[in-house]
Amino acid sequence: MTAAKIVNQLGVDKATSFDVVDRALRGFAGPAMLQVGPLKCGQAPFVAVCGHQIGVDQYTGGKWTSVRDGLNDKPVNLLAPVS
Repeated sequence: MTAAKIVNQLGVDKATSFDVVDRALRGFAGPAMLQVGPLKCGQAPFVAVCGHQIGVDQYTGGKWTSVRDGLNDKPVNLLAPVS
């Protein structure tokens, strides 16, 4: 969906060039659907993953409750130093 959105934003004239589409896709920094936080592709130790913030929800009493995620501005940042 994101790739289609980017190509549509480029327009018919620009989207016919591989270089233009390639730069647009590689330059995408979010937000992405079901994604919290910025996209940072190629970051160790998860070099194949672009999203390095995740959420934790808890299922209690028949419903999901946000514990740490983008809904309460407390996502778990996998690139942050552990203290």
